[in-house]
Amino acid sequence: MNLRSLRYWLPLLAALCSAGCATPFYDAKTAGPQIETALGLAPGSVAFHAACQFGQAGRVNRATEFFPAACAADAERLYVVEWDEAKKAYRAGMDVPFAALESASYYKGLFDEVQLPIDGGVLSLLTGKAQPLHAYLVARGVKDVPSAGEVLARAPPAPTTIYVYIPR
Repeated sequence: MNLRSLRYWLPLLAALCSAGCATPFYDAKTAGPQIETALGLAPGSVAFHAACQFGQAGRVNRATEFFPAACAADAERLYVVEWDEAKKAYRAGMDVPFAALESASYYKGLFDEVQLPIDGGVLSLLTGKAQPLHAYLVARGVKDVPSAGEVLARAPPAPTTIYVYIPR
């Protein structure tokens, strides 16, 4: 395998593992109460939560860098809850009311994605529970639309070769 093809596959493999593998900070048994505490919600109000990766891509350039988080939802809002490594606790990230979401798309490709159009782009949530999250959003009144295609993990730039002249 040459370095050029490796450059494209490494970010995809990292996102695949983080979207499908257990994260070091997310435990399905204990995450619900921790997320509720971080968001200041009443106990038992979070109806859905899962480990996820999130990234925001443009509508035309559908590539982004993905970040680990937890996706959660209550009766009225979708939350993307970030992990604070220094404090070893969740912290509030994105908080989007369902009424503010114009639509939701489900894409099954290399990764399962829920795609939400926001701010002239698309918020992509990679999670092993993308289909249940999408169904939850649609059941809460968010319009279901077909996906425009996969949001790709942005590959880091290729290394630049620098030539240095050394006189003899």
